[in-house]
Amino acid sequence: MPFPHDVAIHKAVQAGRNIVDTAAREGRELTAQERAALDATHKDVERLRASRQAAIDNIPIATNEMLMRLTGPLIPPLSDTPAPIGAGRPGNRIDDAMAGWAKFAMGLPVAESESRALSSLGYSATAAEIELPLSPHESLTGGALGAARAGVSREVWNAMTTGSDTGGGYLVPQGFTAALERALLAHSGMLQSASVVRTTTGEELPFPTSDDTSNEGELLREGRATSEQDVEVGALRLSSYEYSSKMVRVQNQLMRDAGLDVGAVVGAMLGERLGRILNRDCTTGNGAARPMGIVTAATLGVTAASATAIAADEIIELVHSVDPAYRTPGCGFMMTDTVFKGVSLLKDGDGNYLMKPGLTEAAQPTLRGWPVVINAHMSATIAASEKVILFGQVKKYLIRQVGKIRVQRLVERYAEYNQTAFIGFSAFDAGLLDAGTHPVKYLQMGT
Repeated sequence: MPFPHDVAIHKAVQAGRNIVDTAAREGRELTAQERAALDATHKDVERLRASRQAAIDNIPIATNEMLMRLTGPLIPPLSDTPAPIGAGRPGNRIDDAMAGWAKFAMGLPVAESESRALSSLGYSATAAEIELPLSPHESLTGGALGAARAGVSREVWNAMTTGSDTGGGYLVPQGFTAALERALLAHSGMLQSASVVRTTTGEELPFPTSDDTSNEGELLREGRATSEQDVEVGALRLSSYEYSSKMVRVQNQLMRDAGLDVGAVVGAMLGERLGRILNRDCTTGNGAARPMGIVTAATLGVTAASATAIAADEIIELVHSVDPAYRTPGCGFMMTDTVFKGVSLLKDGDGNYLMKPGLTEAAQPTLRGWPVVINAHMSATIAASEKVILFGQVKKYLIRQVGKIRVQRLVERYAEYNQTAFIGFSAFDAGLLDAGTHPVKYLQMGT
């Protein structure tokens, strides 16, 4: 029993997909005409959804609830990965299974596709806990990598992956895993910029390090044997520490009446919380039964002359305090938005701003040509001895994440409140690969 507006909405969404897919298959950016058509498609979807909601609002409550139970998800989960020519877009079994598992606890009807997904993955709708496999990090980072693979400009890729309706959000998958992964990224500047390794288990994982920068080859003269030069090899050892999202309580009646995507809502809530704590410890963790944060592991690059102000020359000195070998792709600045705002106003000796804005607000800002990552868990206080800016090869910071997230469901605990609680558990560790060459350095305020 589809709602009258659903077919038109689905056609409009498909039209938007086709525009992006065509450019991706041809390995090019969207043309001005295609951009205009995509904007028009977004407006059509927004208008149709508003019209549909207005129609629903005029339906009596009992009929409205019955309608939501009968129709289920109005539009199938969308994929931001172009399908092969001639191929369909099968639904994500994990997303379907998670949606069915969450709906069962809330007394919502479970769709046939969701029941099949639960069965095929070996999950039970009555289970109190399930394990959710995560995708390889490379496939979810978006940015330049995703844009290059899809043949779409970074600006358009960013717009497609933000979830904003007017910026391409209708083309973004809305299932549990997609919502959780995107929430993890959106609330973790470290996940966006560091190197992420996902493993199936949590055993200790060693990463070798060596400092061979002072050793050189030699010129061989006739009849002379080559000499030996040993290399000292160390190791960064990453464990896995268990983290919890804390309980997320969901109002069952709200889910029934609003017709929301249960999987996406729960996934986003768990992802936000896990993303925040992951980012905090990967930024400032002290390494004692928790990750060693990048600020903690970094090395002093520059001490500001003042305790209350940063000078333009000190930014330049910080850049050149890092070995040129590390000033390669993956290198950049990291700071809070508050500090970035102050740095954005700095000018060089010729009166030019150090910060070069992108062509649009969505484009990543740069500082002296280097990208800037905003990290909410660095110090935002310009005060004595505070480490306020990082610069260096952030890709040398490794985040080891166990490739499964456990999700628990508590049905009875808040039954009297007509609520269901969910808890997410994730295990990770992190550290900086530094063999003594100091790939990341910080600017510290004076005293």
